[in-house]
Amino acid sequence: MNDYLHVHEKFRHVMQWSDQERIAFIKQPRWVDYDMAKRILDGLEELLNEPVKERIANVLIVGRSNLGKTTLVKRFFEKYGEPWIDDDTGAVKPIVFVQAPPGGKEKDLYLEILDRFYAPFRATESSAALRAQVVHLLREHRVRMLIVDELQHLLSGQTVRQRNAIDSLKFLCNEVSVSIVGVGTQEAVNVLHADDQHTSRFFKQELKPWSLDVGFQRFLANYQRVLPLKQPSEIAQPELASLIHSLSDGMTGEALRLVASSAKHAITSGKELIDRETIEKNARPVGSDGFREFVT
Repeated sequence: MNDYLHVHEKFRHVMQWSDQERIAFIKQPRWVDYDMAKRILDGLEELLNEPVKERIANVLIVGRSNLGKTTLVKRFFEKYGEPWIDDDTGAVKPIVFVQAPPGGKEKDLYLEILDRFYAPFRATESSAALRAQVVHLLREHRVRMLIVDELQHLLSGQTVRQRNAIDSLKFLCNEVSVSIVGVGTQEAVNVLHADDQHTSRFFKQELKPWSLDVGFQRFLANYQRVLPLKQPSEIAQPELASLIHSLSDGMTGEALRLVASSAKHAITSGKELIDRETIEKNARPVGSDGFREFVT
């Protein structure tokens, strides 16, 4: 009897499922630990647990698209952002997670925050009135951290709007003693540099493409352990790791997509392992315009 020791013990029961059920399992989003992400997550946890003080630290997580920035902060939010009830003070919401609205309007940011509280509000209200409601809810629910994903969207408007957006974040940080965690591209860094106070208060954490090294091999080995294939693959070994790195350009999201797509193909083909041929079949071809073609 095959004990499937190459699969993590937490997921070995999946090996008894049908092919379609195993493929559906592979399609589900799943966190894979790696050192770079762990350092950032540990830093966010430390920031969340800091005592309230006059000068609150903020963090900017920056990197190119498809490097796993949003996945990382969602992981943190799922782990520490669960609301709970305090018998004395009522509902506590330690973290609020929003996506920055496009256009850089301060008012739209307040509407996004209010929506996370499921609180009644009038979109026709002035920015000042909405800001007052946001401040009240942040205090009432004892919010410690505001995560703003795609921060560059908020800072993409005209110069005046950019300034208003920056000032609104600064106000919330100072008025409610809430830490701001911005998540975005280099564009967000460039805009924040326009305000010396933000530059000094935001600590930048950068996610970079993978180098072809032991860290990348360890990352692939960890992911391989959650794939319900009947035969062990060797994607963490130098030959296949180098191929995956080359085809994914070292981008976390593309590397995971490539391996997951290869795993699905390994099941449907009956091969039940990932090899060079399977990986090459599931790579996204690059068209003449430089864009990669869509491959699920």
